[in-house]
Amino acid sequence: MAKTNQNKVTLTPEQQAIASRSEAQDKLRRPIRGDEINDFSLMKNATDLPEAAQKLQDKKIYAFRLCARTPERIDKLTRSDKPPLRWALVTRTTIPELGHLVDPMVGCVCILDQCLLYKYWEDHMRVQKAKMELAEGGLQAGSLEGKKSQIENRGGDVEVFVGPEHKIGSSDVVQYPDAIPDDGDSTPLGDLVA
Repeated sequence: MAKTNQNKVTLTPEQQAIASRSEAQDKLRRPIRGDEINDFSLMKNATDLPEAAQKLQDKKIYAFRLCARTPERIDKLTRSDKPPLRWALVTRTTIPELGHLVDPMVGCVCILDQCLLYKYWEDHMRVQKAKMELAEGGLQAGSLEGKKSQIENRGGDVEVFVGPEHKIGSSDVVQYPDAIPDDGDSTPLGDLVA
């Protein structure tokens, strides 16, 4: 800052702009109310379903999802699968209740860089049920009891023992039918592990 001979301060253009804004704000000063501090507008997720779509989903008429607004992704979800797995774009003609949300430029409901897709609730639940059955089957097949039943169902001359009382320890002797030495000696498991 440079001083002039009359004790006036000369401000640079940037300092003058800041000073004028400070002056203007001082003139508009008023106390801040408590309800202005608690602004919850940012708590809403931008990719949540629109309220009208959420009501239709809550009534279990349609199931909705978002997908990337690219032709490849839309084609993958709307054309490649059979009807219970297939989704469809929400347009004015497919779901007229959501027609007011349709973007006139694109022709479907868009939320940020996503498109809204739907399928009938019954199809959605059928797919969800099948996924749950597959997951439960995978869990059962991965358990020891599941493996035991798979081996026993194949038949043959195999005995399977499951449970903590049949746990193999480091002092147990492991014998391989094809590799049993001629003298009948067996190798402890601890010697086989490095």
